[in-house]
Amino acid sequence: MDAWTTNSVQTAERVSAFLWKVYGWMAVGLGLTAVVAFAVAGSPDLQRVLIGNRLIFFALVIAELGLVFFMSA
Repeated sequence: MDAWTTNSVQTAERVSAFLWKVYGWMAVGLGLTAVVAFAVAGSPDLQRVLIGNRLIFFALVIAELGLVFFMSA
């Protein structure tokens, strides 16, 4: 193997490892979303609180965006 092939293989392995991490985080996020959605859908009291109170609704939206910015930093 020459230096070009070795470097190409190492780069491909690093990209593959990075993509595994990205897809792993995406799977965790999707699983967490499913758990929260199931909990909210199964609780009429929780639905009433989230839909009936605009302050809590917008606070949760802002908190979600804050979490995204925090995790992407």
